[in-house]
Amino acid sequence: MKNTLQTAVIQPLPGIGDMIWYLPALKAIAAAAPDGRITLFTRPSAQAKALLAAEPMVKNIVPLIVTRGLWGAVPNFFRTWKALLRTRPDRLYILHHSARYRWAARLALIPEIIAYPSAVGRAPEDGWHKSLSFLKRQGIPVAESQSRLTVAPDSIAFARAHFSEHPQPWFIIAPAASTRERLWPPERFAFCANSLAREKGGTVFLIGGTKDGPLIDTILDLCSETKNIVPVIGWRFDHIMGLIACSTGLFGNDSGPANVAAALGIPAFPLCGTSTPPPHSPHLHVILPDAEAETGTGMDSISAAHALEVIGGIYD
Repeated sequence: MKNTLQTAVIQPLPGIGDMIWYLPALKAIAAAAPDGRITLFTRPSAQAKALLAAEPMVKNIVPLIVTRGLWGAVPNFFRTWKALLRTRPDRLYILHHSARYRWAARLALIPEIIAYPSAVGRAPEDGWHKSLSFLKRQGIPVAESQSRLTVAPDSIAFARAHFSEHPQPWFIIAPAASTRERLWPPERFAFCANSLAREKGGTVFLIGGTKDGPLIDTILDLCSETKNIVPVIGWRFDHIMGLIACSTGLFGNDSGPANVAAALGIPAFPLCGTSTPPPHSPHLHVILPDAEAETGTGMDSISAAHALEVIGGIYD
């Protein structure tokens, strides 16, 4: 017999930024749970285990393994059903419009299923706005609508120990992105890295996953201030979070690291030539297209000079 009702949430979007956007909703649902905790079903690519390692609201994280393409629809459904059947929460919130999650939950005999209504699920809004609208409809109070994240002390200690000999302040550049159209030209990142290394007098870190190594190498080859520009490639994401937490700011494409930095209370400067994150944190300082750009479309519509001007405006 269970000692208390178990609450679970399905948040199936794959991005790190998506998980950050849903933080206020996840915390509100956990606060409304009998034991103050949730089991979270989500995609491994959202990095929930690293992001939420220091969050007491999370009881367990169950991976949703998703195969892309038409042939993956049936296997995806049954994997979700099996995961729900093994966990068997008493109450399940589904933060997505897809009916397959509702049907999988019904087939797993989940007693209470609370899913997006059509008006919310089909609304052309981002996850932050959509989830908060959903909770308002459900009458669940949201104590804090801003995304706030806690990083494990061990992750901070790891970053500080690893780079103890590098001068501070530390500033981070995150030049990677999930899609090609969100990538800013590497020569502009190099220009900004050189300028920031000279003006701040500390260390500029270029962060990215293993697959981003060639991009970071290209940027480094274009840099002249290489003594104080340090690549950080292929680190575990919890260690990357520790490094971000030790920094004075993060600049990069509109991607996961910028959203993480803002949620950690670190000034974040996402380049928004094709997309813009929701206003989930006052620490987000979006960099929009400007008149000084070399070309006029997408990410090319943001000049390096304008990006540095926005960054400098926050610190001056």
